[in-house]
Amino acid sequence: MLGPDAIHFTGDTEADRLLARDPLALLIGFALDQQVTVQQAFAGPL
Repeated sequence: MLGPDAIHFTGDTEADRLLARDPLALLIGFALDQQVTVQQAFAGPL
């Protein structure tokens, strides 16, 4: 099953295509949109 060609989130065509094909880019984009610090976004047990 194929996913969408673009996720219309940024208004920038190339950026929207990247979000659709790279799950990590989507995760980081959501974290940045929420203004979460990198330390908070990727915190895990030691």
